[in-house]
Amino acid sequence: MTVIVRTVRRYPSHPTAQSGVALLQVLLLGAIFSIMGIQFSQTARDQILIAEQYENRVLGQLAAHSAINELIFFQLSGAFFRVSADIDEQGEEWSSPPSVNLHGEPIKWGDGVTLIVQDLNGLLPLLFPEHFLWQRALHRLNIPPQEVKRYLGTWQDLQDKDTRSWLAGDQEPAALDSGQRYINAYAQNNKVLEWVFNDRREIFKRLNHFSHIHADYSSNLLNVPDTLLEILFEPETGAAIRDLREKGDNSRVLLRELLPNSFDMEELNVANSSKMKVSVSVQVGSSVWQEHRIIHLTPVMKNPFQILVNN
Repeated sequence: MTVIVRTVRRYPSHPTAQSGVALLQVLLLGAIFSIMGIQFSQTARDQILIAEQYENRVLGQLAAHSAINELIFFQLSGAFFRVSADIDEQGEEWSSPPSVNLHGEPIKWGDGVTLIVQDLNGLLPLLFPEHFLWQRALHRLNIPPQEVKRYLGTWQDLQDKDTRSWLAGDQEPAALDSGQRYINAYAQNNKVLEWVFNDRREIFKRLNHFSHIHADYSSNLLNVPDTLLEILFEPETGAAIRDLREKGDNSRVLLRELLPNSFDMEELNVANSSKMKVSVSVQVGSSVWQEHRIIHLTPVMKNPFQILVNN
């Protein structure tokens, strides 16, 4: 008896196909990890940028506070001792900082630090529309005389206590044309200017820039900003006033010689006031920090200065 045995040969599956799938899996995983790595790197860069911007903001804020304090103490004493934050570095007496002007010209105070200082007696006083400079400014802005009388009369009526109108024999109306009721009290902010010149928005914007609620009645033309000098005077007179203050000559006699005869010298002075508007801008890297103060110097008081407005 003969037995025939047939053997079945087993052939392996295609090794090339399996290798290709494995390679694709490896490449796919590599791509995923690469994308995740890129995303993590971008997130890290964003976080670093945010941290740098925050640090620059803090440094700018500190530099702004330092500049304002330096200005205040220099105005009070004429000199101060600047101390470095580095304990190994000695301080120095800073008796001659950049030339400080009080008519609003930018002052480079330090690296990336710019100060603008405006003595408030160089601005038009919002509380006193009867001051002759208001009338002159409105005339020079080409507002007709009758309109000037109406604006200033209405403005005074808003702030006086009685209900008598600036027009003889009349009573104040219940409200302005803009709908604002008469407050019959001194203004607390610049809104009164906006109410009065509600029908002349461009005039309001210009006047608002050159006036202040804390400005004293007595004005100092030597502290008037250049743009307001251009409104109040002819070019020759404005240039002469600028030349006088650049020389540091605050002679009342010399100033009188430059002014028209109609100017009331009793409402003018040549001394600086105790109130000033200070703006500081600090650039650190790509970040800019700005602050504004209204400062009242009170050297004879226990507290030598007051911050009237802080924003």
